[in-house]
Amino acid sequence: RIDLRSGAYALDLVPPMELSPTCRARLGDGRCGVDMAGRTRRVVAAGASGEDLQLQVAPADAANLAGGRVRVLDGVLAGLDFGIVDVSGPLVHLDEPLPAALEPGTRVRLSEGCDKRFATCRGRFANAEAFDGEPFVPGADTLVRYVDP
Repeated sequence: RIDLRSGAYALDLVPPMELSPTCRARLGDGRCGVDMAGRTRRVVAAGASGEDLQLQVAPADAANLAGGRVRVLDGVLAGLDFGIVDVSGPLVHLDEPLPAALEPGTRVRLSEGCDKRFATCRGRFANAEAFDGEPFVPGADTLVRYVDP
């Protein structure tokens, strides 16, 4: 048996290098390294409808929760995770609708989020050395930019 392959075959074995101006790590994972112990909190839900979760008390650090996660701790939805799109007062906007009704008094865990930008990593988390992206590599739009005379 003979296997004939060209030199181009070896190029398919090596995955292409991907560059990204945003971080590829998830907040708190092994590549990120941010300690999430002080960045999660348990709160009680007052109810939910569709993609909105109503909390009994508005979180003090609502701005830091965008991009984070909600984990349901009680009831029929216990163990399910949902992404946080935005927080306005005691209302948490989720990335997808809840599959079932959430009863008032249900405990949930809120985890802070990250917008995956280098400035956030450096400023808010003091974690610039673990940033898993290339924030200073010019994007593809650099080729089409021109100077307006």
